[in-house]
Amino acid sequence: MARSTCGEIKWIFHILKETGIEATILAKLWCDNQVALHRASNSVFHERTKHIETDCHFVRDKVRDGLITTGIINIYDPA
Repeated sequence: MARSTCGEIKWIFHILKETGIEATILAKLWCDNQVALHRASNSVFHERTKHIETDCHFVRDKVRDGLITTGIINIYDPA
């Protein structure tokens, strides 16, 4: 899901650039999984994360390239 969302964000930024609009802010990708956010922002590979799907690498690359930023949302908070 996050990979397809990042792909869509990349496509929208490309369309904006082609029409002469330069994006000056990063897109915010919200997630309810703290481990996924940590893996997306941490470029250090550990033995346990050696076989992560390419989706995680794609999202990590977009964070590193400055296309998106990530944020945590608590879906269990009733407020």
